[in-house]
Order: sequence, then C-alpha cells, then structure tokens
Amino acid sequence: MQSVVAMRVVTADGTVRTLGSTNADMDELEREMWWGCRGAAAALAVVTAVTLRAYQIPKTVEHGRLIHPPSPNAAAAADRLTAIEAIARGLPEGIQVDVCATRGAGGGGGGGVTLGVFPCAVDGDLPADVARELGLETKHLTKSRYCDVPYHSMLPDDGDGDGDGDEKSAPGDGDGVPSQATPGMFSYVRQWFVDELGADGAAAVAAAAAAAPTDDSLIMMQHAGGAVRRGGPGGDDETMAFPHREWEWSVVIIALWTDPGADSRSAAESWADDAFDSLRGVGVGCYAVDIDRFRRPGNAAETETALAFGEENAARLRELKRRVDPSNLFAAAAPL
Repeated sequence: MQSVVAMRVVTADGTVRTLGSTNADMDELEREMWWGCRGAAAALAVVTAVTLRAYQIPKTVEHGRLIHPPSPNAAAAADRLTAIEAIARGLPEGIQVDVCATRGAGGGGGGGVTLGVFPCAVDGDLPADVARELGLETKHLTKSRYCDVPYHSMLPDDGDGDGDGDEKSAPGDGDGVPSQATPGMFSYVRQWFVDELGADGAAAVAAAAAAAPTDDSLIMMQHAGGAVRRGGPGGDDETMAFPHREWEWSVVIIALWTDPGADSRSAAESWADDAFDSLRGVGVGCYAVDIDRFRRPGNAAETETALAFGEENAARLRELKRRVDPSNLFAAAAPL
C-alpha cells in the first residue's frame, strides 16, 4: 500500500473521485476515502485506475532454489524452520528468503515434511555466507532479470548438478506443477502476518504441513521484514487503513485438491482452518482480501475483519462505509 500514490474510484452513487497525490484539492471525504481505500477499497468503491511508485532495481538479481530432502518428522522440520528464521531475521532489506513446507510425498499425515528455500537478492548478489548458511551451493543459484525470477516450484531437484534446479517453470504454466490456477484444481486459502514464528510457530507450521490432506497442499512463508517495517510504529509514513507493518512473514496456507466430492472439500478446508487456528498465538493480523464472509460467516467474519484492520481502524471504516455506501452495494468484501 505504501507504493500506491494515487487512484481513481467510482462510489456507489456513481461519483468518480481521484484520490491521492494527483489531486491536490481533495475534500474531507476524499481524504478519508484515500485513507480507507488503501486497505479496504473493495468495500468502499470500484477502483478504475491506480498510480504506483516505481523502484530502481539492478539489471539482474541473484536468486536460488533448494528443496531439502524430506525431514523424517514434523519435529525435525520445525528445527530446520527455526534455523532458517534466525538467518532470515538478520538479513538486510535487499535480501529475502521465502520458505515452502509440504508433506512428504504420499504422506497422509504420518510422514515427513519437505521444505524449500527460495532466496532472492534484489540489490545484487546473494552473499556467500548467507547462501552457505541456507545450505545453497553454486548450482542452486542463478541470475536473471527480476521479472524472470520463477515462481516457487516444490518439484524435487533433478540432481544433474547443472545449476538449473531453480529454473523450472512457474507452477501452473503447463509443467505439471500444481497451483491454484491449474485447470481442475480446487483451492482454499488462509493467511497470517507473523512477526516471529519462534519454536511454537515453527512447530505449528511443520505439524500442519505433515498433516496436509494432499501432496499438492502447502504452506508458503513469504518473507518481508526489512523495508516493510518502515512506516510502522514510530515511522513517518501517513496512516492508511491497512495497518500491518510489524511482520517478518506472510504465512499463506494453501489447500489444493482435485476431487470434486464434498468429503475432499471438507477435508481440505478443515485442514487449512485448523492450520490457521494453530498459528493464532504468533499471528499479528491478516489480509482483508482473505476474509471470506460466505464460507466463514457471522462472528468468524467479524473476527477476521478486526484482525485485518485492527479494532480502531475497523470502527473508522464502518463510519466511512455508512457515508459512501449506505445501501451496502459492495457487500461481497469485508463486513463493515
């Protein structure tokens, strides 16, 4: 949201408004909408145009991919996750390391856990000591334009030692790697912002991965830290409805399955919900886009709204909603 500098929106009554830096004459309502639309736009208006801040990056970045052999059990995977987190939290802003956790192939809840690490250095090269600590060798690293960095693939390394292990094509683009976009694939997603997993959080992630209902389901830990914290408590950025700045990970729980039957859907959704609940002790909030007032109505949706915006912001958004959408035309988003 920090990179959104302006937007054009259409409110429920058909009024077109320009919000942000391109409108030096915003009235009081437009200033309030500018605050609210950076975090809750779908509940307030239709966004028809967005102006984003661009950032300078090098012509090439170094990135890597290492799929560890399956850990024999969840406890061993949790130990490895704890070690990876300790490395990640000490990295400078220009380096991130995402992590994926899946059950061991054919797991069914009693097998091991497979972990994948995906570092990326947007300021140039990945330092040799960081790569070494993460267990990466030269064959696990490559350089490319930032826009060509492949999406995370949890396919096993091909073992040919040619350094192309991280160059496999992105999930769902025809290479057989499951993703939410794969035809015939059903998905259900939950998400937490987490500042620090610690031992308890790592154990929860590993246990959830081991208990996944399908080999395709996974838990993705998207690494932020660093720059994301700028503008948080004590920062100098203007406020916005999206409040979450103090976090290291966006932990995304992705249930994927192909059987259209009700039992498979129920098992997949229950797994994701249970994994979400197991992380409540370390979660600091969630994305508003993941509020699902249809699958999780009533008090659950209200609780998720509070997690997404915080109690104070949620109350302010409800007042703004009454002003710009009193008939609740945009009802499919967060229940405000």
